[in-house]
Amino acid sequence: MSTLIQTLQDNHSDMYKRATTNVELRSIEHVSADFFKLNKPTWAVLDMDNNRAIHLHGSTYQLVPYTRILNGLSESLDEYGITLDNTSIQFDVHPDLNYLRLRILFNDGSKFSPHAMTTNANDKLKFGIEVVSSYDASIVYQIRAMFLRLICQNGMKSFESIGETVKKHTTHFDVNDSFLKLQHLGTTFEKMQDKFEVYNSLSLSSGEVDSIFKKF
Repeated sequence: MSTLIQTLQDNHSDMYKRATTNVELRSIEHVSADFFKLNKPTWAVLDMDNNRAIHLHGSTYQLVPYTRILNGLSESLDEYGITLDNTSIQFDVHPDLNYLRLRILFNDGSKFSPHAMTTNANDKLKFGIEVVSSYDASIVYQIRAMFLRLICQNGMKSFESIGETVKKHTTHFDVNDSFLKLQHLGTTFEKMQDKFEVYNSLSLSSGEVDSIFKKF
């Protein structure tokens, strides 16, 4: 069994059980006991384990089961040598299965330890991977590299487009293709920290700061 899947089963069993609920996409042609016929094709994401409909969609909707996402991510992490040693995992699946959010953060001693800024050794960037998706189309499918700026009391976080895949559920795509960027994850994190180092080294006067905010 791949490492991430084993970790989720061992430490996040309730969320993992929700995520692996058997779902299917089925065509709906009629509604109600009176058997009203629908004018337009409608498709339902069905929770087969609990006999309930999660959400209705148009004919272009593509169902990407959470199980497929988690298995693909877990296998790719193993394939590219990205271990989960000294990491923390935040995993949430809505009780109605509407959305899934998984975040892996790399702590001290992990494969991608936090980066200390050159201007202040106490100002550290903690790197991570985040995957989100939904069955109700409220959230598009995304996998992205990120960092948390630990010195910020409000928990500043940044996501970077250079390590990001974003796909609407109305487009046809192979979810496994989105994991290919993980083989260059270390390079992605280096580009993120270098970019933030440049931003952080800039000195602005109070007038320049006011000018920037007036443009928003």
